[in-house]
Amino acid sequence: MKNKFLLTLSFFVIFLNAYLFFMNIGVFLDDVFIYFRVSDTFLKFGEPSINRGDNYFSVTSPLWLLLLSFFKLTFKEVSYILLSKFLFTFFITLTSILFFFIFYKEYSYLGAFLSIPIFHHFLTYPPNGCEIPL
Repeated sequence: MKNKFLLTLSFFVIFLNAYLFFMNIGVFLDDVFIYFRVSDTFLKFGEPSINRGDNYFSVTSPLWLLLLSFFKLTFKEVSYILLSKFLFTFFITLTSILFFFIFYKEYSYLGAFLSIPIFHHFLTYPPNGCEIPL
């Protein structure tokens, strides 16, 4: 009974945090827009660069670029900002769930609230490349 309540409480806290985070994130630093531009160039010309013909890789996370490009290709009408917010929130939520399962036995009810500082950190210090939780 205790484990079921703890699990329910934890997931409620995590998903409440995810909702509040998704609804309140509004500041993106320039790295996010670099990813948008590189993703756009990648989808249009098959080149992972800011401008067509550039011969350097201008992002630090190829996996994030591939995910962003895949979702943009799949959901063409959805803006890059919305996709980025969704993916960022999704991976922070997964990270919080993982932390819960790592720490809940040792920290019991405290483990249910481990996600709060994770979400709070990214609201206080906005993501720059959005690939951090990935």
